[in-house]
Amino acid sequence: MPLAPFAQICEPQEAAAQIHDFPCHIDFTKDGRWALTAAYMDGTVAVWPIDPATGELGACTDTKKQCLRDPNPSLADRQEQAHAHQVLLDPFQNKWALVCDLGTDMVYVYELDTRRGSLSGASDAARHLRLKEGSGPRHLDYHPSGRYVYITCELSGEVVCAAFDQASGTLSQLSAVNALPDGVTCCRKGTCKIVERACEEGEG
Repeated sequence: MPLAPFAQICEPQEAAAQIHDFPCHIDFTKDGRWALTAAYMDGTVAVWPIDPATGELGACTDTKKQCLRDPNPSLADRQEQAHAHQVLLDPFQNKWALVCDLGTDMVYVYELDTRRGSLSGASDAARHLRLKEGSGPRHLDYHPSGRYVYITCELSGEVVCAAFDQASGTLSQLSAVNALPDGVTCCRKGTCKIVERACEEGEG
């Protein structure tokens, strides 16, 4: 199914503006029927139907809003509230939507119902992954085996490896490595770096 031009898909609409503040990432289901977006400024994730004839987005069918309770004043320069940075569907079942939230130090895991275009998962669900304070998870990706997820943390400069249970959607941290060169510390207002790390099969 052809999609409308990206600029047309993301064209601001009054309804979208009321739901989303600064959407910064978009992902699509394999069948092309649904789009999921993450909005940085208000920490929301939204689901949108895609018209099969035109490829345009329809009205939003569901949203999830992350919240930061009891923010740490010392981290208020970047983590004063929830900041959803990425939403990425698992490529195996297209069932789980993983959301990196830089503001809350969380990777949220929501279950996507592709019949209704809805997301399920309480804010305190056990399948979410809480990272150490000040990590600032920004992006993630899946290991080809489906057993692991790798999370880049913008504010700590670490890459976190987590086990991923495809049956339950649960994330469990296994390890974290510093992605910065020796002697370099992460600046909370610094630049992003591209890093490459070796992965040991069987250990994530």
